Amino acid sequence: MQTEFEEDGIKFGIVDEASFKQIFDFEKEKTLDADTSKKIFENLQQKNILDNKGRILDTFNPSDKNFRLTLDGELEKYSEKTVDVLKSYTLSTRVVNKKQSGRVRLKKEVLLDDNFKKLWDKIKQKTTYSLNYSTQDLISRSVESIKRLEKIEPIKINIEKIEADIKKSGIESKIVSVHQIGVDYSSTKLPDILTYIDRRLDSKITRHAIAEILIQSNRLEEFKINPQEYMDTIAEAISKELNKLIVDGIEYEKIADEEYEMRLFEDEDLKEHFGNLIDVDNSIYDKIVYGSETERKFAKALNERKDIKLFVKLPNWFKIDTPVGTYNPDWAIVKQPPGGEEKLYLVKETKGSKNYEQLRTIESYKIRCGKKHFESLHTGIEYAVATIPGEV
Repeated sequence: MQTEFEEDGIKFGIVDEASFKQIFDFEKEKTLDADTSKKIFENLQQKNILDNKGRILDTFNPSDKNFRLTLDGELEKYSEKTVDVLKSYTLSTRVVNKKQSGRVRLKKEVLLDDNFKKLWDKIKQKTTYSLNYSTQDLISRSVESIKRLEKIEPIKINIEKIEADIKKSGIESKIVSVHQIGVDYSSTKLPDILTYIDRRLDSKITRHAIAEILIQSNRLEEFKINPQEYMDTIAEAISKELNKLIVDGIEYEKIADEEYEMRLFEDEDLKEHFGNLIDVDNSIYDKIVYGSETERKFAKALNERKDIKLFVKLPNWFKIDTPVGTYNPDWAIVKQPPGGEEKLYLVKETKGSKNYEQLRTIESYKIRCGKKHFESLHTGIEYAVATIPGEV
């Protein structure tokens, strides 16, 4: 089976210098460049996690509760994401190992506890949303956004002339010339730009509004230069401004007699899970299924704190509707300040950044909508993004 996977281009247990380019840097708002990925690769070799060929060594054992990976210097902030990348290159992530499976048991007594009942009463209400934004605002903001875009360049084709010489030792070749030609669309029938952008935007705005944006942006001449890139770039720019307006103007309200049902927690009782499990004491289950190294550390830290009376990793069926897809918050927490009787009820989202603008676009929109959902409940629940457990 491993051989078949590798024939499909998946090499288990071996990474290269570019493997860490997939890590997203929230501060720079983009994935890592080749140089940073190479530095992580070399740092892992220095720490004896990788050998000189990039093979993952037995010293990388994230299933060991005492395992820690801390990269050096400026790379430290990428440590947890690096663990996740390395895990994706191990065979165990592709093939289920029953020896690593575990049954998650629901602590039914916790469901009857006052801490959980009060927490659940504050977050169980379902909501619906309505949108309120001005088409004219969308047109003006989209026009300004498009004006700031880089110029659309024509498609260019590189042509290389190579001479080959057949010798006894084999074929030798060398490049003798290189030149570039541009693609000219001036005599080509151009596609229906209004229909294309309308479909890309799922008909969320009128064609008249799209036409106004195109005209007022004064960049229609670039459509002839590179039609496909022009349409994709314009559609993306309008979509971003539309989503910003939608999220800014979204309003949630409660749906009468509709709640997230507590009985659904029982569906997880004694359900078998594989791999990513951590034992916990102060939760409604005896184990928590985590999806990343960040979540594992977060759960471990919450479980060890005396001021955290209860924490729940919200299940997949706890979903909030948003215009950009459903949203599933991470954690619901009951906290008791030292020396006080007051209980704080929190919903936390664990991310690599607390700055909404530094989160991936759709992710940021969903978090903003989640915040407005909980505010509409008027139950005093606190909702926020946390990057480390100490921010709870």
